[in-house]
Amino acid sequence: MSDFITCCPACRTHFKVQEEALAASAGQGRCSACQQVFNAFEHRFEPDSLGASSEVPTEPSAEAMQDTDTIEAPSFSETYTLENLAEELLPESPSEAPPEPLPVIPVPETLFQKRRINWSELFKPLAAVTLLSLVLMAQCALFFRSALVAHYPRSYTVLSASCKLLHCTVELPRRAGFITIEDHNLRSDPEHADVLVLEGSIKNIAPYPQAYPLLELTLTAKPDFPVAKRSFSPEEYLAKDTDTVVGIAARSIVNIHLNLGVAGIQSTAYQLIARDAPKLATP
Repeated sequence: MSDFITCCPACRTHFKVQEEALAASAGQGRCSACQQVFNAFEHRFEPDSLGASSEVPTEPSAEAMQDTDTIEAPSFSETYTLENLAEELLPESPSEAPPEPLPVIPVPETLFQKRRINWSELFKPLAAVTLLSLVLMAQCALFFRSALVAHYPRSYTVLSASCKLLHCTVELPRRAGFITIEDHNLRSDPEHADVLVLEGSIKNIAPYPQAYPLLELTLTAKPDFPVAKRSFSPEEYLAKDTDTVVGIAARSIVNIHLNLGVAGIQSTAYQLIARDAPKLATP
């Protein structure tokens, strides 16, 4: 059995009816308030019309003026007010009972105990990793020793000492900018008319040893007009007993001497510049 709410179109009275009770009269029923006969199914009450149905007309509608004496229909007597309808349509308020407390789960005390670090167990792997890292760094330093010396000339002393133990060689730093040419002069040889003698000294102002530079000599005939130019290796301007392999020591001075054959060359001035010597092959 299904119940629903209908509304009288004449006096706007609400009734709660049963579908089976209206089966015999095809939905027709009589309002117990104004005796109006209407179809309960056609005037079924909808929740959206609750606000609009609060006003009750003072006069019956045209439908209420129809002759209803010949219609035999059940009378609607179980009336509903708007307050009853609102309470029935609104959802029930939630229970205000406090929620049940969550069960307390015991936690083992071992989860909160601070674990102590056993350094004796970690010492061996840490020492092994440190040792392997040092060995790898040493191998890289020896493999790229020439590049290290070129970029970090101060590393030459350490790398050179290491190479003596490993029977390898390290190229000396080549920074001609740290080589200065001290007192020098170019004079004629009194015994040979076509020979010029260049004498002077070079100084390594760097705090590390360096390879001997090339000396570039330019002879000029007029202001800044070169007539001859040549570069001289260390074996040419140093004494014959000088060991060029060890280079020029840090902050030291070395004398230079050159005999130049200038047959057919007329010059009035000269220019002497130190240049980086070419690198040697490293075994």
